[in-house]
Amino acid sequence: AEFRIPLSQLRFSTSGDMVWGINFARTIGRRAEVSHWARVLPTDGRFVSLMGELRGLAGTNAGRPLELLPYTVGRVTSDPSAANNPLKGRNVTWGSAGLDMKYGLSSNVTLTATVNPDFGQVDADPSVVNLTAFETFYPERRPFFTEGSQIFNFPLVPEGFAFYSRRIGRSPQISAKAPAGGFVDAPGTATILGAAKLSGKLANGTSFGLIAALTDDARARTIDAAGVRATTRVEPATRYMVARMSRDFRRGRSGFGVLGTGTSRDLDDPAFNALRSSAIGAGFNGFHRFGRDRFEVTGWGYFSAVSGSRAAISATQRSSVHYWQRPDADGYDFDSTLTSMTGAAGEFFVGRIGGSRLTWQVGGGLRTPGFEVNDVGFVSYTDVWYTSAQARYRVTRPGKLVRDWWVDASGVAAHTIGGQLMRPSAVLQGNLLFRNFWSFNGSVDRWNAQLWAWELRGGPGLRRSGYTNMNVSVNSDSRRSWRVRGHARLQLNDELGGSTWTIDPSFMFRPTSRTNVTLTPLWTRNFPATQYVASATATGGVREYVVGALDQTTASLTARVSYAVSPTVTLDVYAQPFVSGGTYDQFRRVVAPHASDVNLRYPLIAPAAISYSSATSRYSVDTDGNGTANFSFANPNFSARALRTNTVLRWEFRPGSTVYFVWAEARDDSAVRPFGLGDDASALFRAPARDVVMIKVAYWFDR
Repeated sequence: AEFRIPLSQLRFSTSGDMVWGINFARTIGRRAEVSHWARVLPTDGRFVSLMGELRGLAGTNAGRPLELLPYTVGRVTSDPSAANNPLKGRNVTWGSAGLDMKYGLSSNVTLTATVNPDFGQVDADPSVVNLTAFETFYPERRPFFTEGSQIFNFPLVPEGFAFYSRRIGRSPQISAKAPAGGFVDAPGTATILGAAKLSGKLANGTSFGLIAALTDDARARTIDAAGVRATTRVEPATRYMVARMSRDFRRGRSGFGVLGTGTSRDLDDPAFNALRSSAIGAGFNGFHRFGRDRFEVTGWGYFSAVSGSRAAISATQRSSVHYWQRPDADGYDFDSTLTSMTGAAGEFFVGRIGGSRLTWQVGGGLRTPGFEVNDVGFVSYTDVWYTSAQARYRVTRPGKLVRDWWVDASGVAAHTIGGQLMRPSAVLQGNLLFRNFWSFNGSVDRWNAQLWAWELRGGPGLRRSGYTNMNVSVNSDSRRSWRVRGHARLQLNDELGGSTWTIDPSFMFRPTSRTNVTLTPLWTRNFPATQYVASATATGGVREYVVGALDQTTASLTARVSYAVSPTVTLDVYAQPFVSGGTYDQFRRVVAPHASDVNLRYPLIAPAAISYSSATSRYSVDTDGNGTANFSFANPNFSARALRTNTVLRWEFRPGSTVYFVWAEARDDSAVRPFGLGDDASALFRAPARDVVMIKVAYWFDR
């Protein structure tokens, strides 16, 4: 086989001997076999340092290629629910234009830029019902940010990233509400005016990347009952900067990198008083292999600093990431006078990565309470330090029945900075690959009781029940034109019989050589006995917290179909109907949040002490039995039904030049009713549809 790789797509220096590390892999699907030119064994635990060398490239030069990709887009939106809104109307037309550019400043440095980008051909995010205190993480799908994203990858273990590109062009942080008797038209995201990305590799082997982006301020339009129109700003103009540099040493056996981020906002409007004005972050990461490359130490550290008004930093302290107002927080207190916050996070591990059937890793890390990166990164919680250990035993020599198998055991002990135990867990999992290429994977997670600082949304830490979580999955032969993955999960709580089970198989098949189909149904039954419900200020200023027994059912089907009409014409269809509903009963007051006895921790509210008003949709609770309600809370029952479809016909009418025909539809219905799959599905398809039809044309020029 002969492959042509344009030098303009690579980053390399023309100085010196120009010795490239290189490897080739061949995948033979019918045998599920992968062969490497420079041998890489499953037990090696490394890749780059095993590459071969390509020499004799002196004098090679990619030149300075210039690529321009101007685009124009036209869109029609039909929304029956907006028919009576004078700010929108049932049918809305919109058009725009923009430009993508790629320019080789040299053979090892490339500038990529975009002006007024449009990502209308990208799939919509899947629907979820999030009952936790934390933000939902969605992966990046926009081409400008996914291309070369590995350069800027800086994970913040155990979860999170120092750079989360979806913050650029994010949803507005200020909520716009319609005036009484009026209407509102609020933007879904901030507009990216422009972004630029510089990436390359220096002569000494140092890779670098730089991203700069600017988003415009977002404004919502309102009209009141008297017809008076107004404009409200819901997101300020914001500048983002991300810089990354890394270098490998010892032929890829050691490496070190640094990352810096910066965010600044134009807060010239009182509406933005609760937003941070600026945020910076800086960190390093590295690895070093030793002992004939069989052992490795890894580590990283990151520092953050945010600034803003007193209101902004107070809001940061009270956010779900921090909850500094917790009455039992140890080592820090909420401070309304602060105008800045600083924090740090880091991790260090050492382990055996190869050269043996047994590999292992031990280490730990921490996040200080003031660590905050969510202006351009993603992190769900702070105030934690942890230690962990993991060992894996793997056999890759085929036997009579099994081709490959491994078993893995790990344990984590995590505490708040003040020493409260928040994660005592152990995991045992294993995998079997049979001779017929079917595979089996199973795991058992055990979490003992823990004090969860985030359960009461700023209240005291709450002791949560221990639980056992079991996962089983079976995968069919990967060599076939069809594949089936069966997966089931069961969680059993120690207290009050709480449980959760999920079945989510996957079906992947290729009815023809041009067609790929993936179907992933999901069915979940969730029965937590002490799901957080609400908090309220009771008589006398006492803060009350309520939990309840939840009965939740969730069903969805994610379908993807890709069809290659020809080498230049493809059709992609994505669809996800989603329904979820939950009802609560057996409400409990949180009285002694740290108590080991479940009935002392949150005693059941007696039926005589709680009443419900259908007129206000609220529960009232009489805690002292004097006939007068001490506090109330809203009915927490919920229903969520959504349908998202996205159909994209892509025609590359000349190399690099493309026409997109896009049809996207969204249906939503949140009327609360008892869950019934047939009734909910019927209601979903009867819900008004919001349709978007778009045509986008991009024409590629190169030099």
